[in-house]
Amino acid sequence: MATTVALNAVETNIRQFIGVDHEYVFTEADGNLLTGFTLSFMVKADKEDDDAAAIITITSITIAGAVATIQIADTDTADFDPDTYYWELKRMDPGAETILGFGEFVLIRGVHRE
Repeated sequence: MATTVALNAVETNIRQFIGVDHEYVFTEADGNLLTGFTLSFMVKADKEDDDAAAIITITSITIAGAVATIQIADTDTADFDPDTYYWELKRMDPGAETILGFGEFVLIRGVHRE
């Protein structure tokens, strides 16, 4: 399953089940190309936490034109409790760092257990 999120520093709240694979497709709202950007997707329990304390950090992001695709594996969330966390997608290129998207990242416990 994929969730599409429009970028351009748009606040978007995400809800995801714990322990499932999910794909997020981020589209640049103005159609500007993301090709050549270095991106980092991060989820933290608290916005004030150091980056090293992030519960999810993904820098291997597929970029095609104005679209960035991020894969969240079931194992990325399997050990976490249902709660509200915070996500951010940031361009990391020196001299051009900017926040492309952010918001709450709510982890939900489903019925199935493996």
